[in-house]
Amino acid sequence: MFNWFGRGKPDHPLADAKQARKLLSELPADDAFKALEDIYYWIKSLNATPGFNLLHRYEIVDMLDQAARPYQRKLAKGYLSTPRLQKLQESRMWNTEFEFWRELGQAYLQCLDQFIAEGRRAESFRPLLPALCARIVRTLNLQMKWVLLRYGALDEELWRILGRVYRYAEEGGFERQEVRLYPRSSGNSSVHRETKKLLMLSISSADSLLPVTLEISERIVSHFANFFSLERTPGTECNYFFDLNMGAAPSRLVKDMTLAPSMRFFGAGSAYEELEKLSSQVAQGAVPPELDLGASYSPSVVLEVLLHLSQYWTQNLIVRGHERRKTMVRLSVVHGFIEIIGMLADGGATHDGNAESWVANNVSEGGYGAVIQQVQGDWVKIGSLLGIKPEGGAHWGVGVVRRLARDNQQRIYVGIQALAKAAIPVRLQPLGGAMSAVSEAYRLAMLLSSSPDSAGEITLLLKEATFSPTHQFEMLVSGKEYVLSPAKLLEEGEDYDLAKYRVSQRAS
Repeated sequence: MFNWFGRGKPDHPLADAKQARKLLSELPADDAFKALEDIYYWIKSLNATPGFNLLHRYEIVDMLDQAARPYQRKLAKGYLSTPRLQKLQESRMWNTEFEFWRELGQAYLQCLDQFIAEGRRAESFRPLLPALCARIVRTLNLQMKWVLLRYGALDEELWRILGRVYRYAEEGGFERQEVRLYPRSSGNSSVHRETKKLLMLSISSADSLLPVTLEISERIVSHFANFFSLERTPGTECNYFFDLNMGAAPSRLVKDMTLAPSMRFFGAGSAYEELEKLSSQVAQGAVPPELDLGASYSPSVVLEVLLHLSQYWTQNLIVRGHERRKTMVRLSVVHGFIEIIGMLADGGATHDGNAESWVANNVSEGGYGAVIQQVQGDWVKIGSLLGIKPEGGAHWGVGVVRRLARDNQQRIYVGIQALAKAAIPVRLQPLGGAMSAVSEAYRLAMLLSSSPDSAGEITLLLKEATFSPTHQFEMLVSGKEYVLSPAKLLEEGEDYDLAKYRVSQRAS
């Protein structure tokens, strides 16, 4: 029910309660795209129209926000549940969602600015400030999520707004005041809680997550938000900091660094122990019903996300395993198991011309950090299998894209884990059987070990769905035959299996 008052109404269709309700009733219920786009344009129009009484403006924004929720959820679900969207469809869905959250955030921020500008005249609005500021932070959280879904660069303006709103809530003494953000929301929240959710998701290495696992991560972060720490002073549970005045992303807290009054310190707090308990439960094959993930996921997928988060929530943060050297190296790159194995099989003679040219700006024993100006197609994603040869190098190696980010100029930054600096093509045949009924792609594999390790095991890269814990192979390499017994499946990619095999004897 609208509760509007004031001396006059601005010249805007939403200034009249009856007209506003009529406009919303005409939204196409069966077209989430159109409905959310219409609401976005109404919010944008409202933001551009001065003269609204503050309470009028807030109630209109609230009405549009709540009307959009079912459409926003439906569109987000479709985006995440469709693995290979057409480019135009993906762009429309992403833009509709992101622009909606950005414009909604601006609408709520405009309400805060109007309250501050009106001073005592707006004093009756003060009880709404805790919910208003918490909603602003919530829109920032969702803007960040949608940018991360595309591995994009976060705008500094997001961090400036977060710092400003949190500081204002602190000065007003209501940053921890719990309120129900929406009439039908399941629990209370606060500016403090919403800020903890945003900060903890931002430091959880989302640039190494697939869209679905990012969605799961966001929901796990929300599930554990009450356990996180966000304080004015550093403590043992706070490994990270955020400066309210800097307009920059959070960073790790470094020993003996200079501290400033505007810095706030945060970390997982007791959530790490709770995360470990949940991981143990999920490892037994059950996802507890109280963990609301928005959809049904297999325990193995959820466990993968939990283990990922634990690396960034622990008080003993990971130290990089290999020293990274700043250098510029041009890389020839091909992608996909079939392309790589074909290239190795003929020594690269017919495939070098198909390779893309990337520039690595840092190198370590563990891999490369590369900058891509332009990609042929949209195949680059987390988990992409790459064949890699540094300029002047004699051998093709193999790597996997583990991190991905885009900047405002649409340059793509990738973090590549090197599986092997040199891969050797080998031929496999089931032990005691023939492979006449199996495709050529399944007969070829890549040997990633120069020799067996201390356990007598080697690492093989095979076509997807090739590994079996019960199937032995004969391996032909450099004219010699060996018997391989399966030891462990290390990783299942979209088009490959990465596995360990024991070299038990040379075949007779």
